[in-house]
Amino acid sequence: MNLRIEELLRLIAEKDSEIEELRSQLDERLRRIMDLEGQLDIRSKYVAVKGDLVDELLAKYILNCPVPVKRLGGGFYLFGLRKIYAKIMNGKLVIRVGGGYMVIDEFIKTYADQELQRLYRVAEREGVSSFSELDLEAIALGPKSPTGKSPAARSSTARSPTDKKKFGSSFRSSMNGTGRTPKGVTSKKIVRTTNGTTTTTTTTFARTTKK
Repeated sequence: MNLRIEELLRLIAEKDSEIEELRSQLDERLRRIMDLEGQLDIRSKYVAVKGDLVDELLAKYILNCPVPVKRLGGGFYLFGLRKIYAKIMNGKLVIRVGGGYMVIDEFIKTYADQELQRLYRVAEREGVSSFSELDLEAIALGPKSPTGKSPAARSSTARSPTDKKKFGSSFRSSMNGTGRTPKGVTSKKIVRTTNGTTTTTTTTFARTTKK
């Protein structure tokens, strides 16, 4: 009797485990359905740029593509989190892949599922229920720089490499007596007379300005 009860309890525990696994799979399927529904809404709002043949062609394929696509400009797009370049070649829309090109149909078949899996992982990592909630452009390309001077812009007081080269050339010319004294450089002549012999020495040095 005890053995029979233990066997039944074991079977119940196994069934409970199977039920939990099925529930987990069902939740995953429902989440994917929600993602696809969200992407369908996004694609239906996409409006191609009139007169842009690449954009107009791509807009037709977006309707059948499960991966969100966003126009960046200049032929560049975001395919999920992947930046791609599209163009028309021999009357067909192609995507640059490595050193060559792939027709759009083949590209979607090859990379769509891979990119969807990537989006699911990022959504899970970011703690959101659907990747449609993600700012894909910010994740793929980084945050946009604020308006105004870029971080790489030089200050007004800094010399560019070209300025430095010109300054050095002018300075050397002045030292050799082959050019005019450049701005910011001071020349001073010193005349000495020793035992009836007069010598003239020219000293050139950069003038510093106190701030």
